[in-house]
Amino acid sequence: MKERLSFLFRNFLYWLIVFWIFKFIFLLYHSSIYAEYSFTDLFNIFLFGGRLDVSTASYLTVLPGILIACSSFTNSEVFKKIIRIYTFIVLFLVVLLSLADLEIFKWWGFKIDSSLLKYFKTPQEVYASMAVAPGLPHLK
Repeated sequence: MKERLSFLFRNFLYWLIVFWIFKFIFLLYHSSIYAEYSFTDLFNIFLFGGRLDVSTASYLTVLPGILIACSSFTNSEVFKKIIRIYTFIVLFLVVLLSLADLEIFKWWGFKIDSSLLKYFKTPQEVYASMAVAPGLPHLK
């Protein structure tokens, strides 16, 4: 029981650390904007953004929690493999969104949010805006 609770706590901390690392990378990448912020302002970014990080990390820990609970009754190796695959997929998506967010913020002036979804209705607009994306091949 202790081992399972310890795993869930470590899984939760893992996600918090991932989010904090990307928050730090974001601030470094956009250091020209944040250079004039005081230490208190930068600390508050982590403090107030930390509430969302805690919430998201909690959501991401729910599925492993359910799987850990189910592993009490059956072969836990299967559940460990599912948790690893889940973690890899979610981490890939978090990394992908975080890296895209670095460049999108520069052009749009705000981070990725739900407003991005409206562009999927018109793929031509999405492709037209890709002309400013560095390193991506552009087809004609």
